Amino acid sequence: MLSTENLALLEAIRETGSLSRAAAHLGKAPSTVSYAARQLEERFDALLFDRRRYRLQLTPAGELLVNEAARLMQDVARLTQRVRQVANGWESRLWIVTDELLEFETLIPVIDEFDALQSGVPLRITQEVLKGVVGSLLENGTLVEKPMADPREPNILYAGWRGDHDGRALGWWLEQLKKPFLATRLVEGTDRFI
Repeated sequence: MLSTENLALLEAIRETGSLSRAAAHLGKAPSTVSYAARQLEERFDALLFDRRRYRLQLTPAGELLVNEAARLMQDVARLTQRVRQVANGWESRLWIVTDELLEFETLIPVIDEFDALQSGVPLRITQEVLKGVVGSLLENGTLVEKPMADPREPNILYAGWRGDHDGRALGWWLEQLKKPFLATRLVEGTDRFI
């Protein structure tokens, strides 16, 4: 298993082309970086660095390791952020499904407000027809039903959610979905939640 220090070392060597410059970049002694580079080669039983030239270059095996290591560093950073997010009460993802009666444009200001919270929760919003909201949320979902007063016929506006657990994002969205202003643009502004 590679440590984040190993990953940072590989990236620094690739960027600088020198063990001494990589050491300076990392704030370590050159001998420490040189030893760590040799340890990596021993661990993988592969030549990772071509030391024959003035500028240190990666071998094809080294390139593969560095590229995959960079991807792993991003994954570790994302995972760390998601763990902190969930530990602070936010979901790791949230899916809001609305009935087609709710015009998407109506949600844009609400989405902007949600983004301003900087929760880090990836949000997926879809619209379904008729009972499609219910079908979309059969597993791990909850449905919010809002009766609407339409002069032509009674309707119910459905909005549902589905997430990995109940958290702060869900609570925030449920409060927003219960607010009357979301229905003001329905049917040219004639419908209202009751």
